Amino acid sequence: MDMQLGAKREWRPVTVELFSNREVKVESLDAPVYQSALNMREAGEIVLVDLPSGGATMSISSPSQVYELRVPKEGQVLHRWERKLNSLFPQLDVSIRKEGWLEKKGDTLFQKRWCVMTSQNKLHYYKDVNSDKEQGTIDLSVAYAVSDIKQGLGFEIATPGRTWTFKAEDKSTQAAWMASLSAMLNDLRELKKEQQAATGYTVLKASEGAMRDDREDRDAIRGAEWTHAMWWELSSTGELRILESEGGSAAITLKLENIVKVDRCRDRNDWHDWCLDIDVEQSDEEFTITMKPYGRSEMQSWLGILKEQVTIHAKRNAEGAAGSLTVEQAGWMKMVLKDKSLDRKFVVLVTEQKEVAEAMTVTHTLYWFESEESSKDLMSNKGALDLEEVEDIETVGGKCLKLVTEAGWPLELTPEAQHTLDEWKLGFRHTCVNADGYEAPEEAAPVPTGASKGSDSVIFRDPFKIAVPKDGGKGTLWVGYVCELLEDGTFVYSLEDPASKDDLPSDWAGGRIDVKRAIGVWLLGQSGFRHLDIILPGKKLALSADKEATLDRWKKALLEQMPHRPVQEMHRGWLEKKGEEGTSGAGNWKMRYFVLLSSRELLYFENEGSTKRKGTIDLKSAQCVQVMPEEVYNYEDAFEIVTGKRHWILCPASKKEQQQWLTALRPLIAEEGAGEDLGDSRAKSFARTQSVKSSGGREKRMSVSAATRTSRTLSLV
Repeated sequence: MDMQLGAKREWRPVTVELFSNREVKVESLDAPVYQSALNMREAGEIVLVDLPSGGATMSISSPSQVYELRVPKEGQVLHRWERKLNSLFPQLDVSIRKEGWLEKKGDTLFQKRWCVMTSQNKLHYYKDVNSDKEQGTIDLSVAYAVSDIKQGLGFEIATPGRTWTFKAEDKSTQAAWMASLSAMLNDLRELKKEQQAATGYTVLKASEGAMRDDREDRDAIRGAEWTHAMWWELSSTGELRILESEGGSAAITLKLENIVKVDRCRDRNDWHDWCLDIDVEQSDEEFTITMKPYGRSEMQSWLGILKEQVTIHAKRNAEGAAGSLTVEQAGWMKMVLKDKSLDRKFVVLVTEQKEVAEAMTVTHTLYWFESEESSKDLMSNKGALDLEEVEDIETVGGKCLKLVTEAGWPLELTPEAQHTLDEWKLGFRHTCVNADGYEAPEEAAPVPTGASKGSDSVIFRDPFKIAVPKDGGKGTLWVGYVCELLEDGTFVYSLEDPASKDDLPSDWAGGRIDVKRAIGVWLLGQSGFRHLDIILPGKKLALSADKEATLDRWKKALLEQMPHRPVQEMHRGWLEKKGEEGTSGAGNWKMRYFVLLSSRELLYFENEGSTKRKGTIDLKSAQCVQVMPEEVYNYEDAFEIVTGKRHWILCPASKKEQQQWLTALRPLIAEEGAGEDLGDSRAKSFARTQSVKSSGGREKRMSVSAATRTSRTLSLV
């Protein structure tokens, strides 16, 4: 590593050794010779700073001297030194307050990690106790709370943008971590109270980081326009201040109400990888301030709290809002959350229609407030629950409703007006779309012109060939059926030849489906080889007819049975995408966030929070989706989507995620493959039938709007 030496404090290479007598000895590697020793028992402070280059600096202060050490690129070397010194010398300002093994929850699985909580209000986690490089850091200075998970050994740390879940080995370890974390958060709250009393505001987050202002030096070479070592402070007054140094004068002050967007840097490369773009509109000026915190974890912490605070302080200006909020139910409730009483709250059940990925989606949220007056501003809520997370709705004692979430924790609601209990229960059954007992709201389906009256009246009756899966989904068999579309929206199919049912899977001998539950009706294929696909949650019916006019007529009638069906999300998640050969950045792999829509489009974005998509894979023109036959540049779980113009090669993080994507994609793609035909050889190149299920293995229903519902409507901000 390097050390600042001499009168000019120049960086020179040195060796640093820690001996059993607690002395740190330093010796230069080149002339002039330099040797020194520091008794670490006399040291008073260690300050470690990560550099944008991946390196780090560390200062060790004693009454007589300050050692300034640097590793230009391998910052984990100094991280290892810091951990070792802090464990040996508790008198240092940066000390370990607790450490030990915990299991940390990732996207789906728990993994064992060595966790270290320091007096700098950070919880670091490592792959093992001897690891040089941390896996990540949780910024406890911005955490809301820590809470244990009932009926288990886990606990949760809630921070802006993410809730972190850990699991201990036993009850005593869980209790010890809860006590240490709660004590640290209590200390932080007391410090903020003192700061509020002394200054009239609190600093929500502060740290050092580089800055770039695109209003200046626009033509400068990369990096020349950056101002390093600025001090960033986010204030409870709704201001982001950028100071020359900690405690120094303000270079720039931004009001959060003028910030229109905060997101990962758009020009990502090695230098910009952990940068944030802050888009500002004030007066007649539009500009972007780019922030570069020192490290990935610090970037994530800033991103979470900035997005939260910008939303809270955003201007209440509804001009050009794309969507609406509908209050389905409202009233006073007594609330109990995770066995903790929240006392009396005004509760509002809201349906939100908004534009996502250039399509309208519908979501349902339960908010609670301190008063009925404060409920007029949703941003003043005291808490909220996305009702897609609810797995069960229970009635307790005839007076209380209990919503049980995917995470296992309950929310109990007791209406003060007991006569509204049944109304609330029905409201939840219509909006908790993934709960047991979910009831889709009734929709008004118009009767096509010329159809006969009566719920069982037949609109159309025609023979079709339907693709039936065979050999466990490895192929298709085209079988003759007589199909009927009834006036009430029911599609009935029965075998032309009842004797053939012995050759078919038992669930394909005939049946009835509710067309109003369909999420797509598509007419696919080239002229002379067209087929009609009806896509439902968990199933697809592919129909072929002798005349294309029959397919056209049925498509129109089926669509009339589902007039209010919005485009829906089928699956989402991170994938690495291989660049196209011969283009800029050819062949490079880039991480992108993908969203699969029922409109047979696979959209991809720079990150999960992006509103502008990077591109679209049109699945309507796709020929197949298949696992790559062998590893692609060490990407062993890659799969490809073949379209007329391109082979799209994508790779998820695991084999399990690969299967989830394939399960979601296959019903939306007409795959090339020879099918056997009972009596008709013209339909040989159509899709296999696969079920669509969520990662948990159960059918995942997305929210749909209740088109006939009337209630109070608010404009979106």
